[in-house]
Amino acid sequence: MPWPRSLFGRNVLLLVSLLIASQIAWLTLFRVMVQVPRLERLASYVLEQDRLLQITLKRTPPAERQEVLADISAQGETRLLPASEADARFAERSDNRIARLFSPMSRALGPQHPVYWQRDGEHRLWVKTQLDGHDYWMGFPSAGLIPTAGRLLVAGSLATLALSLLGAYLIHRRLHKPLTELAAAASAVACGETPPPLATAGPSEIAAVAVSFDQMTKSLARAEQERTLMLAGVSHDLRTPLSKLRLCIEMLRNGADPTLIESMVRSIDTADAVIGQFVDFARIGSDEEPQWCDPAELVTSVAREYKGKPGCHVTADIHPVHPVFVRPVALRRAIANLVENACRYAGGEIALRLESRDGHALFSVLDHGPGVPQSELSRIRQPFTRVTAAREGSPGTGLGLAIVERIAALHRGSLKTENRNGGGFVATVELPIDATPH
Repeated sequence: MPWPRSLFGRNVLLLVSLLIASQIAWLTLFRVMVQVPRLERLASYVLEQDRLLQITLKRTPPAERQEVLADISAQGETRLLPASEADARFAERSDNRIARLFSPMSRALGPQHPVYWQRDGEHRLWVKTQLDGHDYWMGFPSAGLIPTAGRLLVAGSLATLALSLLGAYLIHRRLHKPLTELAAAASAVACGETPPPLATAGPSEIAAVAVSFDQMTKSLARAEQERTLMLAGVSHDLRTPLSKLRLCIEMLRNGADPTLIESMVRSIDTADAVIGQFVDFARIGSDEEPQWCDPAELVTSVAREYKGKPGCHVTADIHPVHPVFVRPVALRRAIANLVENACRYAGGEIALRLESRDGHALFSVLDHGPGVPQSELSRIRQPFTRVTAAREGSPGTGLGLAIVERIAALHRGSLKTENRNGGGFVATVELPIDATPH
């Protein structure tokens, strides 16, 4: 049987297994400590009765012995049946399970005294013996030897099973809600948002986990705020001297080497673009409210922006897609980043495709460049990571795809990157159409 995956199923299996094991243990103890001694005492009683009957018959005249046996069978609790009448019936109705149950008694009586349990009619325990040279079966009352309330036992077993299910449900109920809240809070943290504090009114162990998780969430939020503040401060402090340098260069244009001036301007523009990416990475979507947006219009505006850019030709392949509830500026920045990367590292024909699939809007950018080495494909979305070919070519920070992935996560979506069959690279932002962004 496969191991259950759910907590409720495992609790049920555990409780039922423990109850079955406890029942087996108690039945074993009952047999060893109660049933076996009782049967051994009954065997002693049977042997004593047999001995008394033998003595009685020896002191009775032969002509009166059958009458005495008939009186004993009729007036006492012990019944006597001639073997000629009972052997065939007892042999046909023998029960191996009953024989195993009375095995302690059979061992105490010995092989000369077979045992038979009568279930139909009057319940009796029959023991074979020899009286006055003839074989007889002695029948003894068997009240209390074997449980006869089978339906009561079945009802008790079903009640035990129901209690097991109830216990598993109560355990599951006390654990399921805080665990579900913890899982939801962890998902929220993974998506970059700060969840509300978790309840601490449950068991102490769950409460301790909730308190620790809340402390972790506060620490992460504080670290994020400090990181954003630091990046914003550094960006501000760097852009001020860059602006002064640009002003000085403009003032020196008439008397300086034009080539040197243009080189300095490009360096300042590159530094300013890097600072801009730092700011984008720190503040993605934080100052923009989500709204309904036509994804086709968004894709068209990005393609129009790159129309006529030297070194690449961007075409839009747009399929009908329902409006999406997004932060349009942030999403447009993500698509533009993908197109910019494709133009910078691949060039040539760049396809910007929009389509819907399985309730998701897919924004894909496809190029015909060299692609990404397989060994580096899994880490190119990490911040400040650039593949080897990119390091040797155009300058950058390695934040382009990291920014795109953060924007996708902000909209409960994902970024997928892979090499194309036949050469090239494809990056796809996949957003659920009916989802509300964080």
